[in-house]
Amino acid sequence: MKLVTELTIGGVDTLKTLTTSNNIALVAQTLITTPGVGKPFLIFTSLSGTPTMADFNLHPDWASLGNLVTSTVADNVTMINAMLATPPTDALTF
Repeated sequence: MKLVTELTIGGVDTLKTLTTSNNIALVAQTLITTPGVGKPFLIFTSLSGTPTMADFNLHPDWASLGNLVTSTVADNVTMINAMLATPPTDALTF
């Protein structure tokens, strides 16, 4: 799976793609520290290329929880499962 998120690097929010484990519970726990609570994220089963843009606001309501990392692992799992069931299609890659 691929995690697309914004990480703050040198004081600047930067779009990053991170390869994640297929263990959804582990990913949901890891989200709490990377990218961190309150940060937007999208999960893709696969992603061809490197994303250059992602509109995190196109899907504001994954499983009625949004797409911002929460401090609750169960809520993060629910959002990930919703994203995997209806994959986002809004990341532009090169």
